[in-house]
Amino acid sequence: MNRGTLLFTALLTVAAIMPAMRAEAAIACDTPITASITLDANLTCSGNGLVAGANNITIDLGGHSVNGPVNGTGTGVTTNGHSHVVVRHGSVNYFGNGVVASGSQNVVEGIYTYGNYHDALVGGSHETIVGNIFAGGLGGIESDAASSSIVRNEIASSGFGVLLDPGACCTVDGNIVKDAGTGFKSSSPGVNLTHNVAIHSTDDGFELDAPPGTVADNIAFENDSEGFLVRTNPQVVFENNVANDNGFAPAADGRGLGFDFADFNHPRVEGNIAVRNDDPANCTPATTCAFAGKPLPVQAPPPCGSTITHSVKFNAGMSCTAGNGYTIGARHVVVDLGGFEFKGVHGTGFTISGRHATIRNGLIVGFDTGVKVSGKHDVVEALFVDLAAHGIDVSGTSNRVVGTVAATDGIGISATASKGSTRFVEDVALMSSKTGFTISGNSKGVRLDTNIAFGLPTDTSKVAGAFDLEGKHMTVEHNVAYETYSDGFDIAIPTTEKISANLANRNEGDGFRLTGSHHGATLNDNVADSNGIQAGDDNIGLGFEIVDAPHLKAKNDIASANDDPSECSPQISC
Repeated sequence: MNRGTLLFTALLTVAAIMPAMRAEAAIACDTPITASITLDANLTCSGNGLVAGANNITIDLGGHSVNGPVNGTGTGVTTNGHSHVVVRHGSVNYFGNGVVASGSQNVVEGIYTYGNYHDALVGGSHETIVGNIFAGGLGGIESDAASSSIVRNEIASSGFGVLLDPGACCTVDGNIVKDAGTGFKSSSPGVNLTHNVAIHSTDDGFELDAPPGTVADNIAFENDSEGFLVRTNPQVVFENNVANDNGFAPAADGRGLGFDFADFNHPRVEGNIAVRNDDPANCTPATTCAFAGKPLPVQAPPPCGSTITHSVKFNAGMSCTAGNGYTIGARHVVVDLGGFEFKGVHGTGFTISGRHATIRNGLIVGFDTGVKVSGKHDVVEALFVDLAAHGIDVSGTSNRVVGTVAATDGIGISATASKGSTRFVEDVALMSSKTGFTISGNSKGVRLDTNIAFGLPTDTSKVAGAFDLEGKHMTVEHNVAYETYSDGFDIAIPTTEKISANLANRNEGDGFRLTGSHHGATLNDNVADSNGIQAGDDNIGLGFEIVDAPHLKAKNDIASANDDPSECSPQISC
């Protein structure tokens, strides 16, 4: 099937229990709709498209498209100031405004837009914009609505991704903005931004001009300017955010911070991580990304091959010409690399075999394996690992990898035979030949939350998947699989799993491929968009492929513009 046809129609099919609605094959454009409808054909309009004319109705596009005049005028679908209107499940293309939600307590879900001047305008109050894909517009979602929710949307636009005007007061959670001008921009106080990702913006990832409420667990990755630019005294909770590789376009000129606070008074700031941004300061002021705890004694690195038994912050880098780097061999030891580079040829850079040990804040390059963790309650954080074979290898019990980037020709980050609640949070895997995240043989409780696996454009004959996961009682939430050479998420589910609010975009295989099932496994609120197309329009590449999973419970999953026109197999999976 032609990719352009898929983009125009963007068939979205979501199984849900809904009240009976009448089907309309030829409803008139720009005519008030006073009862719930479901389209059974595409609709082309010269001005406005579908207009709500009453409260408490559903406008279901039935997987069809509403197309405008291709001149940047009119509105595709509008709630028109009414309340409790649901707009769902289809595509809206080539209008001045794609979707307008105004009034109160309206819902826009499962909508795909392409080629509108603005994709979505949100006004009124208590609006919900959830699980949509907005692409190809000058702006993504613009809101001045009070007490509204903008949740789990994917936005790609030439201007802003999510723009919060003065007066907006809302929750912005689990959204992905890529290839925009500015990812997330807010001029409104009290906004809560959590679990969002800004990637490849031509300006800042996050730009905050008014005191927000909570800014937590967000990732700014490979944006051309700053990762997070805060021009106001926040006086807020600002914690556990990650900024990697920002500021390198158009050139590596030493300008481009991970976190830039213009006015820094009284915020609650902790747990923020910045690694390898163009400005070597990474964070200004430095306390924006200060590590918690007591200051560490500063010293030069010991000889390669040493065992480190006390907490230390290094004041220089090290090059190991043969063999392993270091072993952290005692409990409660913190090793801060001081932002320096530790370089090897073979072997393992750092091995953690104690308990409650931490390694953080530096670059590890050239070793076969960057960090190997086999202890209990150990932490790997704020590292950039650039290696040939294996980035982070975790076993042991209840360990944590947070805010770490692994760039490798092999496996980026893995957990093998791990016990307890091992967690991977806000990590990035850049890979060209094997897998970003590999989980296998684990007894229980592995959690992956707000991670990115990103394929590098090298040899496309190689096979590289994003998330290759197998284990018991896993939780997989808010992760992004983007432009890899195989499936986005390849998950074996032998027992209870929770797979929710993930995005698979532009992978060459399926977006999500799940095998096996157990009572209690759930697949909810995931989005699969434009998978299977990079290898050619050969009708191979589903959004969701479920193999032998009779007990899997799927709800509110969305597939759009994937190469296989059936999108989902079985159809009930989305």
